[in-house]
Amino acid sequence: MNDIIYTGVNSFTTIFLGNEERIGDDVNSFADAFKGMPYIMSCSCSVENFLPMNKMKVMVDCTRNVDCKDDVVVWHM
Repeated sequence: MNDIIYTGVNSFTTIFLGNEERIGDDVNSFADAFKGMPYIMSCSCSVENFLPMNKMKVMVDCTRNVDCKDDVVVWHM
């Protein structure tokens, strides 16, 4: 059985403080780093109530747009 990597962008420095470009860049950097391996995309450890939901949606949309034909990309909240 293959190991599954659980990782994702930092909820504070990327989602809260970052702009849409930074969010997309971080999502893509994880997708590139783990290409060909199963992984679960998440936003660090938790979703705090102060995080802007519009920026969370940017992360979800970017994750959905990742070319993942051979990978398992799962959104987790």
